Amino acid sequence: PLTLIVKNNEFYRRLTGRETTAFRCPGDLWLRNVIAACNAPVYSTSVNRSGMPVLDEISEIISQFESEVSLIVDDSDRKNALASTLVDVTGKSAVILRQGCLNISL
Repeated sequence: PLTLIVKNNEFYRRLTGRETTAFRCPGDLWLRNVIAACNAPVYSTSVNRSGMPVLDEISEIISQFESEVSLIVDDSDRKNALASTLVDVTGKSAVILRQGCLNISL
């Protein structure tokens, strides 16, 4: 339920062209097993655009993301999905950017 935004090191800045990356460890066991089998991080989108509600219909997800991603997995478990809490840890102090399903205070 927690997403952390971190500064990329020089290698990842050159690789991605981005200064930061958001990392989240999913709670879904199947997805954790996929990540473990890859033996590396898996990059994916959230199931929403920044600032927009979480999408919970597969047709909406496909419509929004099919031209931008390589794979969409329909696990049929999207009802009542809550966004993760988003914390930026790139500065001297952590900043909560979005209070999601994990309620924290700094």
